[in-house]
Amino acid sequence: MAELKKEAAALKEIRASMGSTEFPQKVFDKVFTQDVNRLLGMEDMWKTRKPPTALDFDAVNAGAANVDRETITDDQKNWSLEENFAVFSDSLQRLSDRLDKLRASQDTGNAPPILTFDKDDRDTLDFVAAAANLRSITFGIETKSEFDIKQMAGNIIPAIATTNATTAALCVLEAFKIMRGDWAKAKMVFLTKSTERIINKEPLRAPRPDCGVCATTYARLVINTDKTTLEALVKEVLVAKLGYKEDELEVSNSGGIWYDPDMAMDDNEHLEKPLNDIGIINNSTVVIRGEGEDGERVNLELIISNMDLDQSTAATTESFTLIPNLQTIPKKAPVPTATTTTTDAGSSNGQKLPTRTATKRTAEDAELDAGETEAEQITKRGKVAEENNKTITVVDDDGAIMLD
Repeated sequence: MAELKKEAAALKEIRASMGSTEFPQKVFDKVFTQDVNRLLGMEDMWKTRKPPTALDFDAVNAGAANVDRETITDDQKNWSLEENFAVFSDSLQRLSDRLDKLRASQDTGNAPPILTFDKDDRDTLDFVAAAANLRSITFGIETKSEFDIKQMAGNIIPAIATTNATTAALCVLEAFKIMRGDWAKAKMVFLTKSTERIINKEPLRAPRPDCGVCATTYARLVINTDKTTLEALVKEVLVAKLGYKEDELEVSNSGGIWYDPDMAMDDNEHLEKPLNDIGIINNSTVVIRGEGEDGERVNLELIISNMDLDQSTAATTESFTLIPNLQTIPKKAPVPTATTTTTDAGSSNGQKLPTRTATKRTAEDAELDAGETEAEQITKRGKVAEENNKTITVVDDDGAIMLD
């Protein structure tokens, strides 16, 4: 109990000296001199391992007087004992000043302010790096650069940071092409695990109306949200302009569903309300969902821009502008049918090339393949039709088509 009381009194004295010129020395003496000497007094601990070395404040401080300030700003360099001491003392003073300012600006009655570590905060990072290295020097552990310590203390994984930076750079490069409207040069870029080609690219492809990811169409609707009712939006914009069916569309936003296909037009209580009253306001988003002829969902997201009546060309509440000017909702593209008809190699009558038939291989087939030689497997998979001069080889297991 006596030792615990002595320790508590020492820590209290150190806290009371915060902000003074003696504060760095009190912290240094406590952690790197007094505590280390107490450990050295436990001789049994150092019979099988190297004992630590207590640091002397005056000796280290004298050597730190000649430290080049520009050197300690290099986070890639392993600092010496004196350089770590200089960073330690300076960062402690900066943190003390910051805490004093927080205390002065804090309202009475709140909990006392505290400082938390942040890898991007230079003051706290300097203190953690310098203190860790001084501790390492005391116990004979290899020191690290501030950059390495930032990675460990901040849980930074270099591979992830590098990948994020590369991906962001590629996104910006492609964004430049889009901002210039040069869509022909814009590409989809992929990072791959390869020793030959790390970055691969593909040309952009048009959205597919039957795709659950890219089927949504985006546009801006300029309309008077003060006067236009939900009924006018449904009838004049969605039905008359874009071709939706009244009984097959749904209107919603962040506030909920305002028009549902299960509700009759006369039964919907929100139909007579202006758009503003149901949260469809300037710079908000409204989602339109419709059912296509073939059962696919045709989705549309409209960014709303309010149009004042004195800015419209016609003094009607149904005046609106679509940007871009959508003519109708996108239709589902026809799904191409596969064909397995083979054609002669010399044919030029425009017939389709053969495609692989989807055949599922069984476990028994795999066992038979395992017992065959490579030549037998190639002969089995590559079925060459020699009759009628047909020289097309269809590889059944991977979908490749080889033409002689």
